[in-house]
Amino acid sequence: MNLHNHPSIGKDMAVAGIVFLLGFLFLPSLSFEFLNWDDRYYIHMNGWLLNLSWSNAIGVFVHPYFSNYHPLTMLSYMVDYHFFGLQPEGYRFENIVLHAATCALSFVVMRVLGAQRIVAGMLAAIFAVHPLRIESVVWISERKDVLCNFFYVLAFLLWIIPTPGKGSARRLVLWGVFVSAVLALLAKPMAVTLPFVLMLFDAVWRRKSNASRVALCAVLVALSIVMAVVNQAAQEKALVANFPLWERLKVAAWSPMHYVIKTIVPYNLSPLYPYESRPTARLPFALLGFLCSAGLVAAGIALIRRAPAIAFAILGGLLVLGPVSGVVAFGAAYAADRYSYLPTLVFLFGIAAAATSLLGDPRRRFAFASVGVVLLISFSAVSLSVMMHWQSSATLWARVLAIYPDSAKAQTNAIHARATEGAPDEASGIDAPPALQSNTQISELTVSSLVKERKFAEAMAAAKKIADKPTSLYWQASVARATNDLETALRVAKEMAHERKAPARQRAAVALALAALDQREAAIAILDTIDEPTVDGAAAWGQIARFTRSPNARVEAAERALAIFPAEFTALQALATTDPPTSLSHATAKALMRAARHPAADQSTRVYAWARLGAIAQKEDSVLAHEYFTKAFDIHFPDRMGKKERAQVLAYAAYQSEELKHDTHIATQLYVRALEFDPANIDALQNLAILCIRVGKRKEALDLLTTASEHYPDDPTIAANLARLKEDLARDGAN
Repeated sequence: MNLHNHPSIGKDMAVAGIVFLLGFLFLPSLSFEFLNWDDRYYIHMNGWLLNLSWSNAIGVFVHPYFSNYHPLTMLSYMVDYHFFGLQPEGYRFENIVLHAATCALSFVVMRVLGAQRIVAGMLAAIFAVHPLRIESVVWISERKDVLCNFFYVLAFLLWIIPTPGKGSARRLVLWGVFVSAVLALLAKPMAVTLPFVLMLFDAVWRRKSNASRVALCAVLVALSIVMAVVNQAAQEKALVANFPLWERLKVAAWSPMHYVIKTIVPYNLSPLYPYESRPTARLPFALLGFLCSAGLVAAGIALIRRAPAIAFAILGGLLVLGPVSGVVAFGAAYAADRYSYLPTLVFLFGIAAAATSLLGDPRRRFAFASVGVVLLISFSAVSLSVMMHWQSSATLWARVLAIYPDSAKAQTNAIHARATEGAPDEASGIDAPPALQSNTQISELTVSSLVKERKFAEAMAAAKKIADKPTSLYWQASVARATNDLETALRVAKEMAHERKAPARQRAAVALALAALDQREAAIAILDTIDEPTVDGAAAWGQIARFTRSPNARVEAAERALAIFPAEFTALQALATTDPPTSLSHATAKALMRAARHPAADQSTRVYAWARLGAIAQKEDSVLAHEYFTKAFDIHFPDRMGKKERAQVLAYAAYQSEELKHDTHIATQLYVRALEFDPANIDALQNLAILCIRVGKRKEALDLLTTASEHYPDDPTIAANLARLKEDLARDGAN
């Protein structure tokens, strides 16, 4: 690629643009859902995302998250959450853009290495649409992969670009390499191989290395070692210790063959390749793996002088694959499609450069282009088909079970998908095989299901049986909060104090249970031990604010909650009720407006925030009040929201309409609409009954409370209200 030949650059830019657009083959995935495989931990339960602030931005550089240290990835999630909230399409679109940009950069790399335009363009295009890219691009949790890959390729490109002359231009390029390499390391630890690939390139291509390049490589090697140590410590829990070294070596030896086969014939691609199904468990495959890996290494070394480009392709690809080849086992898989991304690119860089000498004849170039077009169309079609397996958690695990029906992890996650996604409003109980009954995730689903069915005694018994102690205490606290069981909450808090390695979110849940039961000091004692933001931590501070009588202390607690999550519902209520009933302070109005517009605020929070602003505005500006109330009660439900969730939002909106707008007509309509979605919604039944009593419709109220008592026979409040209404009706009848 002649950097000074402007016509050539124009043509290259056009081809790079085409490759970039081909990366958008995965756009149909924008309609896909979040998955129950890591997405819920990285997005839904990630407290660092709740507030885009300097303190959180600094925090992700200090604290590893989810057994990984990847602060740049966390920062990218924080920005996405700020703009998209819990809408998955925004996150996926960023993944797609990063992938497309990486593919375009890869084309430029190949051209700089001397590859013909047709060769570089075709290889980059095929790479962009290959089915093995699906996992890296479509899976939101693999943001770290596409983010790291982009900066990895950018650093390599800057390293190989010829920089004529000396001085500032060369220093600027080397600084670019350094910054890109650091960003790649901060996105994903797989970038630890980058300095070794750079040194391999200089050695194989016989590029002269001056003192600056040597020094830069030394610095990057040191940083890679530090990053490896940090991640080793962060991933301690994720490391699979019960796999013997011999088994891991066999997997590592087979790894290159696995990815070569899947690249050539992308058949039976699976989101999960269970370790127990590894081919190397059979001796012939293990021996074949060792022979092939040894042969590749020998061939790469032998070709260094005669065919340096091919030698770089082989040795570079193996070098990049090394950390994820299986020598160190993470999770319960022997391979993953995402691990092929960088090794394949490095391999293609060398192959593209080597192919130049082989395609001098126009007929050969035509044959190459023809085969390339066929592969491009074929791989695109396969990708569009296979991509559909990532549409939802249910389809994802159905795909894994179709290939590996005995996978315990796939069975567990499939059950989770059915219980929480497939039929969220009708799910009742957890149907799990006996072998999975003791599985922690299945046990959690069982407790959650029982709580939804208001079978609290059974839920508490199931929570106590969970094998993992912190998880057991987490669910015991949740049940105690639902049943106002102060004694259990205090006991759980005492036991959780001894679980020093319990995750922050589990300790925060115990604090929330205590705060909801007005045990402020005990809750604060736990919250003070948590050094990272959590969803339940914000809710706990909101509950503390709710029960605090001192206005100053209430505002302080509410502000601590809103500093974690600007749309924390209870904190907003506590803050608003601190002000006089007919006015709002500037700070409170600002907090309500911020919450109302926050992309991650739930429907109920938006209803309250806009309605509270409208209730105040109607005293001075009827037009503005109408605008706010319209925003509050003009409710649009996302397609993913279940009927019970919709009913709950409508019931709450009805309550706010009655409470803040003093409009019983709208409130009645909203309660009726809520009961159409969920005839058993307890808030709609009770509040509509009270509203009917208030306007003299006691028989309608009796029907509503009778229905409520049939659905919730053990609820003391419903029983008391029904008994009181029957007494009143009997007294009126006697009179």
